Order: sequence, then C-alpha cells, then structure tokens
Amino acid sequence: QTCTIMIRDADILDDTYEPYSNSVNTRLTENKSNTAINKSTLGYQCKNLLKHTAATTTINGVTFTVNSDGTITANGTATANAVFKFATLTLKAGTYKYSGLSVAPSTSTANMSVFRTSDWVGLCALAEKNTFTITADTKIECRAVIYSGFTADNVVFYPMLRDADITDETYEPYQASFADRCLLKDTTGIALGASTSSSITIDNLASYTALWINVAGAVAGINFITNLIVPVAYLVKSTSNSVQLAGGIPSSAYTTSAGVLAAKNMSGYITAKVSGNTLSLTISDGTLGSVEVVSLI
Repeated sequence: QTCTIMIRDADILDDTYEPYSNSVNTRLTENKSNTAINKSTLGYQCKNLLKHTAATTTINGVTFTVNSDGTITANGTATANAVFKFATLTLKAGTYKYSGLSVAPSTSTANMSVFRTSDWVGLCALAEKNTFTITADTKIECRAVIYSGFTADNVVFYPMLRDADITDETYEPYQASFADRCLLKDTTGIALGASTSSSITIDNLASYTALWINVAGAVAGINFITNLIVPVAYLVKSTSNSVQLAGGIPSSAYTTSAGVLAAKNMSGYITAKVSGNTLSLTISDGTLGSVEVVSLI
C-alpha cells in the first residue's frame, strides 16, 4: 500500500498529489549566487563581458585554436613563452572576475592575465588572483600564456570576464548586452522593389524576441508608412507560423476623375514569416516599397 501525503492550503481545490518542492522565495535564497541582483540577471548586461575576434595562430611552437564558442585550445611545446594577446576592450569602473582554464594555472605551465594598456600594469593573473578593481573607464588587454618548455595537450582557455557579484564561474560565451541588441540596426531603409512579397536577411534573427520595423508601400495609389512589431520568437518556432500585422495600411481608396483622393478603408495588413535569418513580408493588397529595421529586441 502506497501512502501519498500532501499538505496544501485549503483554497487549493485540486488534490492531485505533487511531490514537495521549495517555494520560489526559498529557491531564490538557496541560489542567490546565480540570482543576485546584478547587471547580468537583470538582463541589460550579459554574464561574459569579454568579446574577442581573435583568429587561430601559432606562437613559439604553440598553436592557439579559436573555437566557435569563444574558447581557445592550445597545443604544442613552447620554445619560448607563447603569449596570445587575444582581446582588447574598455571596461567601466568596477570590480571584475577573470576566468577560466582547463588546467590549474601556474607561472610554469599555462596562465591567463589582464593588463592595463595605458601603462602595461598587470591587473590580474589567474596563477595569483582572478579579481581586480578599476576606478575609471580602463582599456585592457587579455592574454593567454603557455610558458617556455611546457607542452600543451589540448589545454583549453575559457575566457570570461564578469562582474564580481556574479559568483557562478561556469563559462558562457560572450553575447551582446540587452541594450546593444536593441540598438538601431539600419537607418537607410532596405528597398523591397515595389513588389507584393519580399524578404530581408538579418544576422542572428532567430536569437531575438521581436523586431521593430518601419514599412513603406503603396495601395491603390495611396502611399503609406507604418511601424510594426514582428513577434520573431513565435515565428521562428516553425516555418509554417505566420502573423498578420496591421495598422496604418490602406486597403482601398476614393477615386474620382481627378484621380485618387484619399484612403477609403484601412484594413490592409502585412503577413510576416521567418525562416532561419530571413524575414518574409507579403502585403494583402498593393506593393511594398522599403523596410527600415529600427530595433531588435
């Protein structure tokens, strides 16, 4: 005989058994290192601040291979100190933590360091410490080192620079901050060729939630321009998903012998679909002239 014991508030009528789990407040307290109120968890700054565009290279017998996730794999015997200067960036005043490395950092095998470029003072090296504080905007250089005589056998550098209040050091690749992802992407407008249907390609479109666009076109001789919010997160789930976007789009016009006078009905719409990084737009009647990508969210 199995006993299923459950105590619940009397206002919960459903008596289907559920195993015990901590309350939201308790879970937040237990996981405060990951849910602390910091720039990362608030969403306007991502965890890993270290963006680098370094390319694979060989230095003093050691090949540093840059991987697609931003990690760096080192292989080879260093004939002299192999110093890979893989990133330069500017940090705002604050306290930061630098990590990580697949082997224990030391001054005889492998290490990672940060230098201030104004005077080349070392701010931190993992063999000694991983936290540093700056009091003003500071340009830094990040380095990965394999020391002379050491043979690196798939030594992996996981370059991550984060605010010190984020205690979880699990590596995450760099992402643009929320603010950066919402910046104006295109201000000139993309010509759509005055056609009924057209499409545009946007880098990493599928990684965004929504897209704000200004669309210009013509219906029955009436020119229009309207701004629309495209629900990207819904559309990327399936190429069969589509949505009709309406607002400020005419569907017919008052016409006399003198020509088109004014819009008659405003029931026009644009159907949006997403496939990969391609946004397709089709107008219900008339033609599309141009689209301006205002913001990605």
